[in-house]
Amino acid sequence: MNKITIIGLGLTGNSIGLGLKQSAGPDVRITGFDPDSTLEQVALRKYLSVHEIAPDLERAVRGASLVVISTPISAAREVLEAIAPFLDRGATVTDTLPLKEPVLAISRAVLGPDTSFIGGHPFSLTVDLDVVNGGIPSADLFAGAPWCIMPAPGAGNAALNTVINLVETLGAKPLFIDPLEHDSFLAAVSHLPVAVSAAFIKAVAGSPAWGDMSALAHGRFRAVSEGVAYDPQTLADTLSQNSALLLRWLDGYMNALYDLRTLIAGGDIDALAATLTEANQARRAWADPDVADADDARLRSELRDAINDSRPSQALMGTYLTEKIFRRKERGG
Repeated sequence: MNKITIIGLGLTGNSIGLGLKQSAGPDVRITGFDPDSTLEQVALRKYLSVHEIAPDLERAVRGASLVVISTPISAAREVLEAIAPFLDRGATVTDTLPLKEPVLAISRAVLGPDTSFIGGHPFSLTVDLDVVNGGIPSADLFAGAPWCIMPAPGAGNAALNTVINLVETLGAKPLFIDPLEHDSFLAAVSHLPVAVSAAFIKAVAGSPAWGDMSALAHGRFRAVSEGVAYDPQTLADTLSQNSALLLRWLDGYMNALYDLRTLIAGGDIDALAATLTEANQARRAWADPDVADADDARLRSELRDAINDSRPSQALMGTYLTEKIFRRKERGG
């Protein structure tokens, strides 16, 4: 019997358990543990996401080939220190926590050489797992979404394959990424929107006229303010834990905002429209990759035609020049 232990029975932990019970086969035994006994009983009796509940962390991890830590990031060190003496030789430990550099550093300091730690960070196409409080677990929660994988130095190939198999069993897409790069990217696309949303709300809702203007706040206001729609303490913890990288993105955002202010103040409608067009195209490329691919193909075709029409003698160079230009764009140059 292959024992897999899940520590932390919130939305992510329960969904992992459900996915494993549904897809991993009868030879897999899912053991759960959570310091909140109510969550344990909900997982065992309501969601049926685990086969059993361990009475303590020692018995939770003894005999487990794979341990999944799905706690708040603030509990990472405490949990890793508590389970380290009881892990079986050759056991694999992974996590689902949203910051990777701190957790990987803790794993290096705490876990022995006989344990492989593979950092992980799952995403969902339907819910923001990093900030959601509660929610109904689902075996399909991770389907089609990226699952970042970052092995600690010294982690064995067998452990890495174990985590890849876990990710694919749950229907997610393994994404290998450098831990520091991961945390920087997350600061940009997840943490910066929270800070922007908080500043936006403070500026607008702090106005003496807010009571009157609030009746007009609908679609755009809702979209920009959504970043602070979750538990404030969770958001504050997240921003502070990744503060160094977040500050760099905040500086860049404030520079971009000042540039936009300059355009608006200068009254140059063409320049302003060009900036908004660039932003619109970047968003479209993110929101609908198929549209972005179609636009890219159209631009390639138009550029070829322009080259051929303007310089008939160089028509044979059209494709070469076009591809060279686009390759440079794709490399970011």
